[in-house]
Formats: sequence, C-alpha cells, structure tokens
Amino acid sequence: MNTSRFLPLLLAAGLAVSANAQIDPSNDTRPTLQDDVSRQSLNTAAEDGGDFSQLVIANYTVDYRTFVSNDIEFQSNADLNGNSGESAFVWLPTVGGSAVVKFNSPFSVEAAAALQAGLYTDVENLDFWGVNALANLRYEFSKNLLVYGGLEAYDYQSLSGEGELSRGLAPTVGVRYTRQVIDARTFLFAGARVQHHFVSPSFADRDVFVGTFALTRQLTSDFFAQGFYEYRHSDFINGGRKDNRNTVGASLIYVPTKKLRMNTGVTFSDNDSNVAPAQFQTVNVGLGATLTWDF
Repeated sequence: MNTSRFLPLLLAAGLAVSANAQIDPSNDTRPTLQDDVSRQSLNTAAEDGGDFSQLVIANYTVDYRTFVSNDIEFQSNADLNGNSGESAFVWLPTVGGSAVVKFNSPFSVEAAAALQAGLYTDVENLDFWGVNALANLRYEFSKNLLVYGGLEAYDYQSLSGEGELSRGLAPTVGVRYTRQVIDARTFLFAGARVQHHFVSPSFADRDVFVGTFALTRQLTSDFFAQGFYEYRHSDFINGGRKDNRNTVGASLIYVPTKKLRMNTGVTFSDNDSNVAPAQFQTVNVGLGATLTWDF
C-alpha cells in the first residue's frame, strides 16, 4: 500500500486538534475545524482532496466527505487553573462532513461543519456540546502552497446546566505549506492563520494569530511518527488581556486503510498571560481514531 498519500493528512493535523478541549470563553482552547484532521487532503500533490470521489458538474467538481472521530484524553489540568488544576479523563466524540468545490483554476471553495462534545470525569461543570462550521475560499499557488480566507462560526453549550459557554464568528485568513525534506519519507508542514473572534460574551472578543510547524516521518508502510510546535497569540479587545501560548507534542500514528486513522500522543501547553488567572500549564495524553467516508 502506498501510504505516502496520507502524509498531508498527518502533517496538517498535528496534535493541536486534540490538545485542550476546554472551551471556557476566556481561554477558548477547544479544537477548531480550521485544524481538524478529518478535513485534510489525502493527496500529497496538493491540499485539494484529490483522493475524494468526484461528482463532475459542468466546469467544476465537488468532493464530499463525512467523518466520525472518537478520542479519549487524560488532561492534567482539565479546568485550566494555573499549574494545579484538577485532572480528568475526557471523551471527545465528533461527527461531521465537508465539501470542496474545485474549479478549472487554482481557486476552490471549502465548507465544513461538525457536531462536537466533551464529557469529563471527576471535574464538575465542564461537559459541553456544540456546533462548529466554516467556509473558505482557497487559492493554490503551487502543489505545496495554499492560501485561504473565509469565516468560521461556532456555538457551544454546557451539558452541566451552565448555559452558553461560547458563541462567535471569526473571519479568517491563513496559509499552509507542505513539502518533502531530507528524503521521500519525511515531510514538513508549516501553517499560519489570523482570526478576529466576535464572541458572546463580548468581553472575550479578540484577535488571534496561530503558527504551526510539524515534521512527520514515515516509519513503515502504515506507521508514522510526528512532532509539532504551535504558537498562539491572543489579543483581547476589552480589558487589555494578552495571552501567549506555546504547545509542543509528539504522536505515533497508524493508518491501516484510507478510511481509518488511529493515533496516540502527548502534548504540553504553557499559556502565559498578563492576567494572572488566565495563566496555566497542562499535559494531555490521548488515544483516538477517525473514520472517513468519501462519496
């Protein structure tokens, strides 16, 4: 099996998808669709969904995908309370779908939506469910370089009687770059995006910059090792709060078929802030699986 076609899927995902599922609006460390592993291309040629089944209509094609993810994590600081918060296991199921409309040009349009939930043990008032959706216009400068711009929307509610946790709209501009390095079995991924979050409650309105760097090494036909680093800067509009978060992680990934991806990994996040209660550190250890269907 030529599993090199899976590399952009692995590179683009990193471990940022599962790192920190807590969605308190003042911290907002939930995984977002902008990083979601299940939407990423399976084709090494480009971020264009080249392995999807295609419905050809006039001068464009439409690629469809549905996905189900099932992740379990141990979080050393589930409530993100400084360096000594409560630890917990959390179950993070996700179901969703995406569509990519490709034209006879470098332009394409992407839309995706997902229903997500987080169920915690031992820590009260953290359980949540929510909907996340996005739409992006994308432009491929080359097989390695893609830029995009669009809008993300999300609405998260407490399952513990706490009401609304976070609702917002986030205009987004970003770039993704993927290439082989060293040899044909090692790939580099670099990405960056800028967002402005219009959030309810409004005190959490903020500008966010995220930069990600990852290396993926194909160990065998089915196994991959990956390391990544993510920097996130959040500038809150009200109150002058500024956060700088550094996250590092490593994972072992098993891809037995085009439809199934399994992974285990660990991440460490250090959130520095000029507002003392927003500072935290957390170590997350996770085990997960993602099933995808293309049609």
